[in-house]
Amino acid sequence: MGEYVPAWFDRMRFEKPNDASKRSHWRVHIEPRWGHREFRSILRKEVQEWVREMQDAGVKGRNLNAIYTTFRQIMRHAEVDDYVVKNPCLMIDLPDSDPEEEREAATPLEVLRLAVACGPFFPLIIDTAYTGCRWGEMAGSKRDLIKDHGGDNERRKGRRKYVHTRAEPLTGRDGKPRKGASYRDLALPDWLSEIHDEQLALHDSEYVYPSARGKVLRPKYFREFWVPARDKIKPGFDFHELRHTHETWMEEDGTPEVLRNRRMGHKSGKMSQHYAHPTAGMEEILMKDLTRRWEDSLAALKAEEWRELWTPGAGRK
Repeated sequence: MGEYVPAWFDRMRFEKPNDASKRSHWRVHIEPRWGHREFRSILRKEVQEWVREMQDAGVKGRNLNAIYTTFRQIMRHAEVDDYVVKNPCLMIDLPDSDPEEEREAATPLEVLRLAVACGPFFPLIIDTAYTGCRWGEMAGSKRDLIKDHGGDNERRKGRRKYVHTRAEPLTGRDGKPRKGASYRDLALPDWLSEIHDEQLALHDSEYVYPSARGKVLRPKYFREFWVPARDKIKPGFDFHELRHTHETWMEEDGTPEVLRNRRMGHKSGKMSQHYAHPTAGMEEILMKDLTRRWEDSLAALKAEEWRELWTPGAGRK
């Protein structure tokens, strides 16, 4: 198997994020167990034992299923290529996603405290929680994609943030989106626009949230601030859960599904959603709801916490 798989990856040409995940599955979990084996020698009962061993070792349900899927794909193609007489990946019992894997939303006060604890990345934390952007979208966010609009289009009036859904800043693919559906524009509350203005006034980088050298912000550098803050305020809370938090807030506030999907970059399978569009009125209500949450979180801060609120330019390494 170890000789077959490298050429298989080259032949499959998975898209970059998917390719990286599958190569990681192979390197970390599949190759150590199966790389030395002949395809024909692998038995179904051994595959089932391997799945249970990963489960016992603490590999979570969602991740375990993804690893097994990669292994099954390899075996399926090996079968087509006549390396396997009978595919052993048949009727394998897989674990359900564990309940503890469900993402947990933060309260507005917790978001504010996380942001305060992240020091110079205060604006990035607030921006993520109140727009629902992904990490790649935040790291690839550019100053020329935050725009003020006037004109006759009521829905697009005011400050808007244009987000590239497939931004890959570390590879330089954060220019034009591959297709129209790969980007979306987000309305911003006035107070968040002011935070953007203060953030952009700190530097002349093309990126809204650059590294200390003005380049693309890398996860490793950001984690030096995020992990201590997270462990102090909300242990176990992942950065991506800020995005989930934004969606949860919209659901709690009764934001129409069509606007929630638009804001999160989700596609709906409902026929009704193909003919529905967000309106200026919907966005105005959402901006009021987000502003209420922001103001309530500020009001809930303790007196000593106010002294720790973000000061533009402070704390950057």
